[in-house]
Amino acid sequence: MEDYSNSLRFEIAENEETKVKETAIQLRKSLPYLEKILESVDCTIQIIEDTISEHKDCRELLSIPKQHFLRVEKNLQTLRSQAISFKSYQDTRIRRINVCLSTLSSLLSLRTDSAIKASTEAMTRLTEANREDSGRMNDIAIATKLDSEAMITIAKLTMFYLPSTFVATLFSMGIFNFDFDNGKNGRLVMSSQWWMYIIIAIPLTIGTFYWFRAVTRSHKQASQKAEREAKQPE
Repeated sequence: MEDYSNSLRFEIAENEETKVKETAIQLRKSLPYLEKILESVDCTIQIIEDTISEHKDCRELLSIPKQHFLRVEKNLQTLRSQAISFKSYQDTRIRRINVCLSTLSSLLSLRTDSAIKASTEAMTRLTEANREDSGRMNDIAIATKLDSEAMITIAKLTMFYLPSTFVATLFSMGIFNFDFDNGKNGRLVMSSQWWMYIIIAIPLTIGTFYWFRAVTRSHKQASQKAEREAKQPE
């Protein structure tokens, strides 16, 4: 676990984030166990030191051969040295784990900050895109309004000119004959075949309206069918 945390550099890759979190959890769980071992080692060192002190007192009270006394004292000193070395190792290991946890926490915080920064940048770009879309929609609305005003103007002009144009066209047909003498006095003569105009014009007008209605309905049905197909799941 410590070797893995020490192998990390300045940044955590996306595929390593889960492993880093698991490593941090395992290191954090191991700390109480290591601290308990350190307490046991401290207690053992204290017991060994007390034993060495009592052993010296026993040397003065009891007639122990010097050779045996020195051998026991040497063994106790060796145990004390080993216990102190192990305590130093445990202290170093606990400090290393704390440093590793601090490093992993910093790296995870950096990755979180990077993710937040990336998300903020994405939201900024999205906001700018929405602002541009809003500007384009505003331009389209203005253009649509101008087109609507233009169409209203055209409709008004058509309404103004259509009656007079219809009257002029009607009287310019061969159905009517203006028989004037010297351009002043005269009379309007109407052809006896005037009914042919009505018989031809009315069916053509009705046929034109029906054709337009059929084409419009066909386009509407095709559009609705395309929308239904687009909404169906693949």
